[in-house]
Amino acid sequence: MEDSHNLTLLENGLKLLKPKEETFLPDLDYELDEDDRKIINYLKNFAEGQFPDEISENCDIPIQKVSSKLTMLMIGGIVTQEPGNKYLLTRR
Repeated sequence: MEDSHNLTLLENGLKLLKPKEETFLPDLDYELDEDDRKIINYLKNFAEGQFPDEISENCDIPIQKVSSKLTMLMIGGIVTQEPGNKYLLTRR
C-alpha cells in the first residue's frame, strides 16, 4: 500500500515538474477576429511552421488576408516567422 502511495506521489510530482508548453496569447491592442482565430487554431495543430498558402487553403481565407493577418499576429507576438517563410505559434 505504501509503495502504491509513493508511486502516486512521484507521478504527481513529475507532472508538476514537466514544463507545460502553452500557446502564448499576449494582451493585444485589438481584438482577434474570426479569421485570426481560424489561423491560430489551424497553427495549433503543427509543431513545425506552415506556409501562408497552406494556411490560406486550409482556413479558407484569401492569401492576401492571410498575409496581413500573419503580420499583425507577428506584431502581437502570437505568431513567429521561421526561415523559408513558414509561420508557427509562438511558444513560451
